[in-house]
Order: sequence, then structure tokens, then C-alpha cells
Amino acid sequence: MSFKRFISPYWILSIIVLFFFSFQYFFSSTVPIGGDAASHVYSAKEILNLKRFFSVPYPLTEFLFSFSQILPLSWEKRFIFWTCLGYLLAGITLGVNLKKISGTAAASFGVIFWAISTWNILPFYRDGTMPQLWSMIFLNFFIYFLIKKSKIGIIVALILLKYSHPATFAVAVLALLLSWPYFFRIKLILKNLIIIGETLGLILILMFFPNKFPYFDISAPGVFLSLESISKSIILPAVILSPIGLVLFLKTKQLGYTRYYLFAFSLLSFFLLFSHWLGTPNFERRFAPYGITMIIIFGSIGLNKILNSFTKKWIRITLSLLLLFPLAVNAGLTSREMYHEFEGGRKALHPEEKEAYIWMSKNIPADSLILQTNERGRGAEWLRVYSERENIFLTPPYVKMTLFSSCEEIIRNARLMHITHIFFYQWAEKIPNVFNDNANAFQIIYKNKFVTLFKLPDQNITNLNQLCSRN
Repeated sequence: MSFKRFISPYWILSIIVLFFFSFQYFFSSTVPIGGDAASHVYSAKEILNLKRFFSVPYPLTEFLFSFSQILPLSWEKRFIFWTCLGYLLAGITLGVNLKKISGTAAASFGVIFWAISTWNILPFYRDGTMPQLWSMIFLNFFIYFLIKKSKIGIIVALILLKYSHPATFAVAVLALLLSWPYFFRIKLILKNLIIIGETLGLILILMFFPNKFPYFDISAPGVFLSLESISKSIILPAVILSPIGLVLFLKTKQLGYTRYYLFAFSLLSFFLLFSHWLGTPNFERRFAPYGITMIIIFGSIGLNKILNSFTKKWIRITLSLLLLFPLAVNAGLTSREMYHEFEGGRKALHPEEKEAYIWMSKNIPADSLILQTNERGRGAEWLRVYSERENIFLTPPYVKMTLFSSCEEIIRNARLMHITHIFFYQWAEKIPNVFNDNANAFQIIYKNKFVTLFKLPDQNITNLNQLCSRN
């Protein structure tokens, strides 16, 4: 009996598991964890202005995200919901491709491996990389059209990738360049030598010209991933079985060019996953999803092959449950602990800050420029979103001024940069005495338990000595 027939109900079960893990984040957290959620929200609010469409880093994904405004949620929850929805759709499209490649059983395993990786190994939730997550959906579309040999579909998918996330697009296109020999009638040995040579050449280029690749010009201290972290991950069975799956995949004649493309993609993503081995440990965790996706695909194919070696249906069912059920339980408990740990942390956006930001949107001029004194966490990034006012951070060398100098000097420096207001997070810092001692110069216009907003004197006030006399 074919394993496909028995596993069909498990495809439905795998989608249910995927839905649970995808939206566990939504039902566990009130504010986004990590990443640049506020910047994506800001772009989504502005991107419907067509003049800004191509000026944002991820125009397509942030354009799609802008439609979340119809949801009766706060922007924080909309971002979480959209991330969860992206994870769900990425898992489903991954499963669809696996079904085309190796059948329903492998697709079910792949969906479950993807589902349980939300917090344990994939970085999307912990880093808040929503645009990259949505680009994985378009990457899966691209692979699907490769399988279907649809030229129009391939072109459309590449365009979607281009405007959804530049790094995903770059990896997809580089893999195309690596696998080009398989388009032509060249002997297999020569094809393999060409692709190996191209891969080594690409590695050398990435090592010596890292700033030519998206994100490689960003300095990221330390090593994000290692063999040890992969070996301790929740998808260890897929890691172990992926070599078997890769061999079986390359033997699948009916896949044609797709198998060579995914082989090239695997080589490239493996380098990006462990680029620190070659001295370029830059943003490895941001590139990890490509290699991890390949591990999930080939590990699922390998697991399907192992289970199909048992002729008894009940043995196959028992073994799959014994393997996957404990992994799912462990992943669910681990994720819940992490969501609980981050929820309520002082680095997140908090009600007293959000209340101040919203107040500013209604009570200070639209052309105001707010200096935020402390990049005390992700909550500070939401000021621009909710106040709808421009902001800068007191971060050298971008802002060359100190708030511990004289009253006159602070005002003069602020005027040079057109700063109109100064925002303090007093729960995280001490407000300098000069502000409290010169109430005429630094007027408190908003204050709650944790934040204070000072208004600076108007530009037309020139007698700073009189204005700055101590109270």
C-alpha cells in the first residue's frame, strides 16, 4: 500500500499543527519581539503614496502589509498578525512544492518541520524580519513554477522576489547563475565541474567583495549560527536525514532542471549559513532561512524514504508519531516560554510611551523634530509611528551635542539641527539638572510616570541669557 494513501489525513493534521505554531505568537504577545517592526509599520503607513513605493527597502511586502490597516487591531498586533500569516503561507507553499517533488507524505513532514521551527531555529519571529518571511512565499512560488516549467510564472516570481526582499532575490538569482550549465547539452561530469568551480568562485567573491552582496556590508559581531546550534535544534532529524533526501532528490529524473537548481541553491545557502568558516560572519542568522529551508525539504524526503521502507502501515504511523509528536510538544513549550519571557520586557513598547506618542500627534506642530535622548529599546522606535512626527536619536556621531552642558549651549546646538522638542525616558535615565533648573527655557508640555517631553524655546527668542536664568 502506498504511504501517500495513509498519510493524506496527516496532510490536514500538518496544516493544523502549522496554524497552531504560526499563530501561537499572535495569541501570546502584545508587542513585536525584536527586529525593526516600527520601521516596517512606518513604511506601510506611507507606502500607499506612490512616490514612496520604490524608496522603501521592501516595497512589495510593505505594500501588502499596508492592507492590514483594515484590521481592528493596534499596529503592534497587526505586525504580529501579518508575520504569523506570512509564516502560515510560507509553510503551506513549502508543502505544496514538497508534494510536487516527493508526494503528500514528504509534504506533511516538511510542513511540520517548518511549523515547529518558529522559535527554535528560524529567526523570523525573534528578529522581526517580516519582509524576509513573506519573500519565502514568493521563493516557493518561484520553485513551483520551475517545477511546472512555466516561463511566465518564473519571470513573475522573480519580479515579486525582487521587490519583496533583495537578499532572497539575490540568492535565487545567484543559484540560477550557478546552475546554468544544466540548461545545455553538456556531459554530466563537465556540468558538475562547472557548477563546483562557479561555487568556489562565488565564495571567493563574497569573501573579498562582501559589500557587493545585500546585507554583507552590515557589520554583525559574533557568529549567529554554528554546527552545535544546528545539532541542538528542533529539526535535528531533518538535519540527519537531509543527505539521504538530497541523493534521492537528485535521482528524480522527472524534475528536470529543478533538481539542479535546488542543488545549486543548497550549495549557496550552505555557504551563507556557515560563512564564518571562511571569515565573513556577517548576518548569518538573516541568511539562515535559505539553508534551513533546504534542510527541511531534503530531510522530509529522506524521512519519507525511511518510513516507506516499512511495509506495515501501523509501523509507519507509529514511527512518524513517535518522532514528530515529542518534537511538536517540546517546540510548543519552548516557544511559550520565550513569548512569556519577552512579553512585558522593558525593551518593548509600553503603554505610557505609546500614550505620550499619541498625545504628541494631536498636540504639537506637524513640522516638529523630536530628539529622543535614549535608544533604550525597541519602544523608542515607535515614536515616529504614533506621533507622526520626525525624530532623531541622541547618538554620536549623528547628533553632536550633549545634554549636560549649559542651557544656552543646548539651545544653540538644538537650533542648528532644527530640534523643537526633547523626549526623555526617565525610567531609564536621569534628566540633567539643567532642564529642571531652567523651566523658562525648557518647558514641560507632557509628563507621565515614565516619560517627559520638553519644548524648546521658539527660534524668534534671541536673548538666551535672560531665558536661561535659573528659576
